[in-house]
Amino acid sequence: MAASHIQAVLFDLDGVITDTAEYHYLAWKKLADELQIPFDRHFNEALKG
Repeated sequence: MAASHIQAVLFDLDGVITDTAEYHYLAWKKLADELQIPFDRHFNEALKG
């Protein structure tokens, strides 16, 4: 589809439309691993709010 036919773009950054929490965790976990920073699911849950 050509860009001229796109009429709207929808961003769901808070997980209302789709549950993205797991993908966010995996992305943060990958970055933390690359930087050798401890990061687990328990710590990730503590950051929510």
